[in-house]
Amino acid sequence: MDTTQKRFQVFISSTYIDLIEERKEVLIALLELNCIPVGMELFPAADEDQWSYIKKVIDESDYYIVIIGARYGSTDTDGVSFTEKEYDYAIQKGIPVAGFIHSAPESLPAKKYELDAENRNKLELFKEKVQKKLCKKWITHEELGSVVSRSMINLMSSKPAIGYIRGNLAGDPQMLYQLKEQIEFLQNENNVLKFGKPEGIENLSQDDDEIEIRYNARHNSYDMNTEIHKVKLTWNKILSIVGPAMFDEEKQPKIKNKIELYIKESDRRKEKERQIFQEDFDTILSQLFGLGLICKSTKKHTASDSGIYWSLTPYGERKVVLLKAIKKT
Repeated sequence: MDTTQKRFQVFISSTYIDLIEERKEVLIALLELNCIPVGMELFPAADEDQWSYIKKVIDESDYYIVIIGARYGSTDTDGVSFTEKEYDYAIQKGIPVAGFIHSAPESLPAKKYELDAENRNKLELFKEKVQKKLCKKWITHEELGSVVSRSMINLMSSKPAIGYIRGNLAGDPQMLYQLKEQIEFLQNENNVLKFGKPEGIENLSQDDDEIEIRYNARHNSYDMNTEIHKVKLTWNKILSIVGPAMFDEEKQPKIKNKIELYIKESDRRKEKERQIFQEDFDTILSQLFGLGLICKSTKKHTASDSGIYWSLTPYGERKVVLLKAIKKT
């Protein structure tokens, strides 16, 4: 069988919010090489836990590439980022890997930079690990596409993989159909990989528009002598209060507590507790959901945990970073 008839599946690993354009360039480069690029943002939510599903997709891949900018990325419960866990797993499974590291991360804007000092240290250690294997440097996303293309040609030549062949050549039309369907899906996904404002929300209250929130001030939870007070907050302010906790996920009551704590710290009344009206809190959640900023978390929890968890959408992550990142003086 002529190896040029093969199609290789390539797993793309990286942080996501800061590398949208870079991932698009890599997707295009791989498609031009007749490869099948896969990455977790291209797959629908599954019933399995996230890490088990990632491992399954890596197991099915012929090659693995990791793109590193200036962020360490979201971490699992052990404090290791999913990107680094994916890299370690690919090495463990003996999958040929290639790393692509930004050569001037200090030049990147604040929204693409790792703000947490501990994670910055983890990122540097991770980069040292990646550079022990095949690794190339890049600066612009256009340059990254070219570097990935050249590196993959060399990698496929020096470390041939099993790959896939067209269904008509293998005598299995179903395989051809599946490959064609997957490539079409990836190409369509490539066209929508962006973090712009969702469509259809122009008429919704948002950004610096204000909402009036009613709350009670009490000495303790048993205090029946309460008065109704009101405070006005903008949607941007609310998002900056609750957003950072939802980069991973946050339980619904804790989101409410964060707003109440902010009100308490801004309120000079002597009462110790603040309690937002549940109706107003429900309105806040509904509005943030309607604006495309948050969504219900899809992570699995124990059967005894019936709580509701919320996470930021990619658009919500971008908004929070822009709101919370330190600006140049």
